[in-house]
Amino acid sequence: MPVHLYTPPPKGGQAPPPASVTKTQDFVPDATKLAQRDPPVLTLAGAQDVVPFPVRVAQYLPEGHELDPWLMVLPGPLPGSDPRGVVVRYIGERDHSQSFPSELMVEQYLGEGGDLSGGLTPSAPEMIGDFEAQVYEIPEAGVVRLVWRDPDLGVIYDVQSTLDKEETLRIVGSFE
Repeated sequence: MPVHLYTPPPKGGQAPPPASVTKTQDFVPDATKLAQRDPPVLTLAGAQDVVPFPVRVAQYLPEGHELDPWLMVLPGPLPGSDPRGVVVRYIGERDHSQSFPSELMVEQYLGEGGDLSGGLTPSAPEMIGDFEAQVYEIPEAGVVRLVWRDPDLGVIYDVQSTLDKEETLRIVGSFE
């Protein structure tokens, strides 16, 4: 389906947009162009093909939430180096009380660990499967952040969520 761009009429004109204007939700991005973006954007299968570890996805999502079908690749440290990870995003529906939809974003990348706090002070750690996650609650921003490392895979999981802590833990606990 071709995308028709709407050009507003000159100042003072009040012409309505032409009937050929395509709604945003009807737009299907060209996968080739997405893969050429910097950083690249891929499907889940495409992202799995570019990182050397299994990309984990949630098996549970709250009602109204879904996996964003386009994943962002985290580039390597040097131009032309292999990607170091991916970002998986889950988006919820916006309701009348929110200025933006709820969101949970999961960075999954190769890393040694070290200080992953970003200068934040953790609250009590939580167990995510066999792993101890550091929990950072940022109430002024309405964000919960969980960070843990799988030493067997060498993968760091860094979750930022606008959902409450309990719901975020439930989603993260369903990762496969």
